[in-house]
Amino acid sequence: TSDSLRFHDIASGLGLVVSTSANRSGEPTPRALDDVPDEILRRADAVIDVWTLAGVPSTVARWEGGCLVVVREGAVDRARLAALTGLTVE
Repeated sequence: TSDSLRFHDIASGLGLVVSTSANRSGEPTPRALDDVPDEILRRADAVIDVWTLAGVPSTVARWEGGCLVVVREGAVDRARLAALTGLTVE
């Protein structure tokens, strides 16, 4: 079992919200804990540093007015998100 899978099991069991998005809108995506702005770290109840991210950031969307609105397009583009969910994606 990889470290990321063990961490996922622990986080899920505790009801934690785990996010790769630790930046202000429009700012660069942090790849490691050292890249996360201090203002965000100070507001976190806990920080667990497991790994350095590689690749493309995640896609972030919100539910609004009966459809998904993409806030940040990342690894999953709008067309793929629509195909995967069967929902309207803006």
